[in-house]
Amino acid sequence: MLIFILSGLIFLFAFKTIQTFYFHNLEKHLGKLAFAIENSFRPYLYKKDNEAIDRLAKYLGKKLQARITIIAPNGVVLGDSKRDPKKMENHANRPEVKQALQGQKGSSLRFSATLHKTMFYLAVPVYQERQLVGILRVSLFAEDINHLLSQIRLRLLELTLVLSFLASFLALFFSRKFSHPIRILAQAVSAIAKGRFQTRVRLESKDELGQLARGFNEMASQIELLFQELSLEREELKAIIEGLQAALVVLDMNGQIVLANQSFKEMVGFEQIENRFYWEILREPDLNSFLKTLREKPQYLLQEITIKNKTFLCSATFIPKRKKLVLILHDLTPLKEIKRVKRGLVANVSHELKTPLTAIKGFIETLLEEEDDAQKKHYLEIIRRHTERLCNIVQDLLTLSALETKSSELHIETVNLSQLLAEIKEFFSSRLRRKGLTLTINITPQAETIRVDAFKLEQLFINLIDNAIKYTEKGGISITITPSDHKYIKIIVADTGLGIPSEHLPYIFERFYVVDKSRSRRTGGTGLGLSIVKHIVKLHRGEIKVESQLGKGTKFIIILPK
Repeated sequence: MLIFILSGLIFLFAFKTIQTFYFHNLEKHLGKLAFAIENSFRPYLYKKDNEAIDRLAKYLGKKLQARITIIAPNGVVLGDSKRDPKKMENHANRPEVKQALQGQKGSSLRFSATLHKTMFYLAVPVYQERQLVGILRVSLFAEDINHLLSQIRLRLLELTLVLSFLASFLALFFSRKFSHPIRILAQAVSAIAKGRFQTRVRLESKDELGQLARGFNEMASQIELLFQELSLEREELKAIIEGLQAALVVLDMNGQIVLANQSFKEMVGFEQIENRFYWEILREPDLNSFLKTLREKPQYLLQEITIKNKTFLCSATFIPKRKKLVLILHDLTPLKEIKRVKRGLVANVSHELKTPLTAIKGFIETLLEEEDDAQKKHYLEIIRRHTERLCNIVQDLLTLSALETKSSELHIETVNLSQLLAEIKEFFSSRLRRKGLTLTINITPQAETIRVDAFKLEQLFINLIDNAIKYTEKGGISITITPSDHKYIKIIVADTGLGIPSEHLPYIFERFYVVDKSRSRRTGGTGLGLSIVKHIVKLHRGEIKVESQLGKGTKFIIILPK
């Protein structure tokens, strides 16, 4: 289309140029002709011999095959090679005549009212002794001119069409040659987009398209390799997810199930659960509350929830880029049952051991009072000390078991900490004097009273102070109680004792864990005191942490609600 449009414009421009050039040459030709015959008319015009002028005009017009008209300065026709001048109208208003009367050469292509045909006119002024004596007009029939121009137009059109078709053929040939590899590349790109990564382009050319084809093949190879690796990783991930004993489910932010493993399907009792909403298959208040918290504030969350009368540890992870929630549910029911059985066993065994141990302890103390033999008394003292340690372990186990059971209730009351600690200080006064230690108590007035279980808080302080006395050889123990915000108080129990190595700090609240086993045996420690302290703090919904440095002492920091 572009070639044909441009060819048409070129044809019109060329024809117009040729036409203009032809008329310009024709005007020059007629001008020369007029100049040649001008002298023939000048004497007759000067003498005003109209008959001679008309005869000469008809004679020259016949000989030259042109129409010749002689016009007076006033526009009257004096002679004409085709018509009788007396019957012709005044020509003063003719365009070419007007120009000639102004002393210029005038030309015009127009319709002749006399001959009723289109003519091309050229008029020149005729002077005699610098006086205008007449106008000489030479003209040709436009039909002759148009016939010649039509021939030229036809030849030019034929040439234009031939060149246009030739150019179109060449353009088509070269465009197909150029577009064919592009089409092949486009088809290959489409195949890659549809997942046929083994597609390759075969182009032998060394030009830019050849380089593009080689680059495309390399890209396709890399994509195929990456897709294979991705598929392998996806299969591995799928196998891992399916192999998980824990139930796994992926939800979108609307609660629709995107992915679930077999363990989750077995847990809910449905196989086809993808693209369904979780509440269609699980109507559990704990799970609804858990997911509501996640939707309101996407975060990592770990919480125990109950589903179908079973306890699960549910961990949730939010994937920001995908707007997905990943839930993993670990069934804690067997562990809970084992823990319950273990706790019951410990409680029952401890309870059964308490009575015989108390009896043994009583008889040993009686024997010690009645025995006079020093060696036997020494052995009985060893037996008494170990029996007392067993009694303490049994008592601590019973206390810890009671704290761990849900049946353990808090008897909340308002407690004056100053009075409570004064009584506890009196209880430890003899031990403090024997070791030469001090016990300092500092209580801020705003933190002097607290609503807690008085007996359990007393157990907490007794265990912490007992531990501090055991592991402190010089210096003393300090208890500082201050407000922490307006709803909490902070209790700090610090000593100047041996300190705890940093590698032991994460484990000191575990039952039966002791840092120095030999010292614990000498002092009669059970390894349960700090575990009891932690359970008492948890029962009161508080927090406890420990800071310690070897040789500089230990500090227990407890936060309790008022």
